Amino acid sequence: MVLTRWLSIEKRGSLDKLDILFASPTAWNRVVVPGPTEISELFVMMLRFITDRFSHLRQPGQKIQFVELLIEILDDFRIRCIQVWNSSNSDKDHVLKGVLVGETLGYVQSILESWESLPFFVNLDYFWGKIRQVEKEDLEFRRIRKFSGISKEDKVLEKLLFSDVQERYTSSIESVLVSMSQE
Repeated sequence: MVLTRWLSIEKRGSLDKLDILFASPTAWNRVVVPGPTEISELFVMMLRFITDRFSHLRQPGQKIQFVELLIEILDDFRIRCIQVWNSSNSDKDHVLKGVLVGETLGYVQSILESWESLPFFVNLDYFWGKIRQVEKEDLEFRRIRKFSGISKEDKVLEKLLFSDVQERYTSSIESVLVSMSQE
C-alpha cells in the first residue's frame, strides 16, 4: 500500500515537473556551448533524484517497479520532445528545434546507456533476468502443454531493463533526422 502510494506520488510529481520543464522559456537553451540543452540536463537530474530515492529499498521487486516508472517517465519525455518539434511554426524554427530535440534525445539515450554499467542497474538487470527466466520457463511449460512453437514473447524475455525505451529513443531520433533531411 505504501509503495503504491509512493509510486503514484513520484509519477504525479514527475509529470508536474515535466510540465514546468517544457514550459520554461530557456528549456531549449544550451547549458554550455557546446553541450546539452537545459531541459535534458534538468530531466536527467530529475531521473537521478528519483533513482536515489528508491535505490535504498531492500526488495529488488520494489526497485523494478520504480524502474518501470522511470521508463514511463522517459517515454513521456520522448513523446513531449517530439510534440515540441512537430509544433514548430516556421521552417527555420522547425530545423532548429529538430536539431535541439535530436540532441536532447541523444543525450538522454547516452545517459541510459551509461546506466547499464552502473552496479545498481547491473544488479537490477540480474534480478530482472531471473524474473524473465521464470516467465520463460512458464511459457515453455504452457507451450509443451499446447504443442505450440516459438512465440513473440520469447524475444521480449531476452531484453535488458532499458532496451525497449532505448529502441524508442533511437527510432525517434532517426525519425527527426530523416524528416529534417527531407526539408
